[in-house]
Amino acid sequence: MCTEATDKMVKRYVQN
Repeated sequence: MCTEATDKMVKRYVQN
């Protein structure tokens, strides 16, 4: 489960 949308969401979630 590694899509661009997920990657972007995860990056923003981990950006904190």
